Amino acid sequence: MIVAREKVTYCGSEYKEVDIFNAPDRKRFTGRGKRRSVSAPAQKNLNDKRALRYLVQLINANFKDFRDSLMHLTYDDENLPESVEAAEGHFKNFIKRINYRLKKRGMKNAKYILITSDTSTKTGKLVRVHHHVIISCGLSRDELFMLWKPGRINIDPLQGRKKNYADLAAYLAKNARQKKKWIASLGLRKPQEVSNDNKYTPRKLEKIARQPFDREYWEKVYPGWEIIQSDDGFEAEFNEMMGWRIILKLRKKERSAA
Repeated sequence: MIVAREKVTYCGSEYKEVDIFNAPDRKRFTGRGKRRSVSAPAQKNLNDKRALRYLVQLINANFKDFRDSLMHLTYDDENLPESVEAAEGHFKNFIKRINYRLKKRGMKNAKYILITSDTSTKTGKLVRVHHHVIISCGLSRDELFMLWKPGRINIDPLQGRKKNYADLAAYLAKNARQKKKWIASLGLRKPQEVSNDNKYTPRKLEKIARQPFDREYWEKVYPGWEIIQSDDGFEAEFNEMMGWRIILKLRKKERSAA
């Protein structure tokens, strides 16, 4: 028997993704079950669509606009690493220095997602090794500048939440070599998912998927949430094996001022 399954992935309190798809009724979900942590893809290859989607979810679950930062770390000639692996060693030392200072102040360790690259975003050709880092920590910009010893550092406030950080994740993916993994700090909050087989039927799923996109309809189905203003905020795709699949990407509506 085939059921239409709704899988809701919660990424923090302000962003979630909804997948509605046909699935074999091997284990029926009633919608009353507990949320389960979403595991990272076994291969964090950012050219893989599933891994890129998980990265978007992970960013949303752990980082916020203007509270956290996007850093770009480079090397001067005297300290240029011989390999990406050696550069990652430099970054680990950088994080150790950050966490040492945080610990002395009774603060939690820094949270981060790191991509180390030696290719150009524009041309794909080899360039000097460098790092891109999304980071949340309690140190000032001046302290971070002082603690990065091998070269220069550029720090910008994190931005992009209204479009769910998809553009940022795609930018990072372009910087990653095809077989190179991205690295995340321990203790990041994992996306949480819960499934429900009672909300839709295969027939209803097909009917909705064939209709033109209706933002008002979906925001009534998921009150308090709005579909992100992005090209991939709503997707309806057909697979000959399993039929239709709908993907929604929603963020919490902002409360209007009284």
